[in-house]
Amino acid sequence: MKRFDLDALCADALEAVGKVIEQRYRQASYAVLDGFRAARSRCGHGHTVAHDDLSVTLPPFYRCPECSAPIWAEIVEWETDDGRPTDSGVRVACSADVEETLAAFLANAWDEIPTWSHFYRRSDWDSLTLRAQAWVRANVRVAR
Repeated sequence: MKRFDLDALCADALEAVGKVIEQRYRQASYAVLDGFRAARSRCGHGHTVAHDDLSVTLPPFYRCPECSAPIWAEIVEWETDDGRPTDSGVRVACSADVEETLAAFLANAWDEIPTWSHFYRRSDWDSLTLRAQAWVRANVRVAR
């Protein structure tokens, strides 16, 4: 007579269910992205999807109020169901300042904390930051 190991059967079933859930999760994520791409195409816009580095260079009409360089946005928090960045989950900075500071930091071999060349005064940046955050929320989805 053959004996059944109930614990082993349950563990196997749990593993199989986990694989199915992971597969369906990926399918749903791809479906959201496909729907987003299709909607943007219907409106005549290209799609923007942030994958691994979670940073986006904004369109050319967003310019740094201090040096007129392009603006860069980093997505630090997003909705898990649709990939939309949250209201407080978008950080905005000048791309020239970020690149210059990072290059200086790397040149110093990580010995000292970098200093920013921009002042990021609220009076100069608040309006731009709010508009840039709204653009990122409307036009970017995180795919992870």
